[in-house]
Amino acid sequence: MEQKTYNTFCPYCDVEVEAILDIRTERHCVRGEKIILDNVPVAVCPLCGQDIGDSRVDGPTIDRAYNVYRTRHNMLFTEDIKAIRARYGMSLREFSRYLGFGEQTYASYENGSLPDELHDRMIRIASTLEGARLIIPLAEGAISEKSLRLARAFAYPEETDTGLNETSPTILDN
Repeated sequence: MEQKTYNTFCPYCDVEVEAILDIRTERHCVRGEKIILDNVPVAVCPLCGQDIGDSRVDGPTIDRAYNVYRTRHNMLFTEDIKAIRARYGMSLREFSRYLGFGEQTYASYENGSLPDELHDRMIRIASTLEGARLIIPLAEGAISEKSLRLARAFAYPEETDTGLNETSPTILDN
């Protein structure tokens, strides 16, 4: 069986090399929790034999470890996080403000970072009509009128479809 190789830079030899991709079982630690992954490719320098860290090889492994953690802790997956914002139709900046997050924070979640428990719950809440209805009054003044209309359209689909008033009361108004 022919070994796969990968063109990368070896920092130990200080040269470009055609690294050998060694397939291993690895142990990763995600938020203090051990996660064991099988069939992990690791770039190895053919000159010095050292493992070479390369994000193009290691990135998918980190994603796999995060996904095991997400599954164990019933957390949203990256695709879910992206889909929730897409359902609102808001820009990344506006949706971040809507949730009360920093723009870079939410962007990192859409790019695979693990949200903390509180942020994961907040995104889950925003994914429901009831949750959206609770968030809208809190987001007023923090997001544009266009984004506010998009949030109301998400929260009150029956009213948006029939052309009724988009400023319907929420349970916070009682």
